[in-house]
Amino acid sequence: MPAEHVYRITPYWLLGFVEGDGSFFIRKKNYQLCFAIVQHYKNSELMHKIADFLYDLPVTDKQTIQKTSIRISESYSSTALPSESSTLSGNSSKNPFTYLVIDHSDLIKFVIITFFSSMTWRSKKLLDFEDFFWVFKLKEQGHQYTQKGKILINSFIGQMNNNRLSTFGSVSSPRVDRDLLISQAKIILQGPSN
Repeated sequence: MPAEHVYRITPYWLLGFVEGDGSFFIRKKNYQLCFAIVQHYKNSELMHKIADFLYDLPVTDKQTIQKTSIRISESYSSTALPSESSTLSGNSSKNPFTYLVIDHSDLIKFVIITFFSSMTWRSKKLLDFEDFFWVFKLKEQGHQYTQKGKILINSFIGQMNNNRLSTFGSVSSPRVDRDLLISQAKIILQGPSN
């Protein structure tokens, strides 16, 4: 963009942008919830403006959340977040990508979940966000430490993002009935927290 370009980020502009270039995912190791946007490095300034927008939302609890919890970094890989890739050698890209990553639990709860829950979605990215939300609720009550909770969380993770594509999977990885998963989550959440 030209140097004099003014970024005007609105809630629905950001939602549309996230529907195209955003990702809600959960790391399997410790069930850490993450929100990320990946862009070409030339869009670094845009990523900073998005970070400002998210941080300045009125739902943000400024006492427990630092702006530095919204991480922006560069990597030469467009397929793995910098924190997930131990080496970047062997990638064919010669230009870096800019990542905006949020995995801070208070930011996830007070900003990401609150903001995106209030929006009207237009794409199947909504399904990833809803699965993300159910895992968040299960973790909030400590169910990631129970056998039932782990199985349910892993089932949600197993259908998110690329796993949801019609071209994904085989006979060895059958699809799970999403309505059944949600009803099981509701039943567990009605009981006592762990």
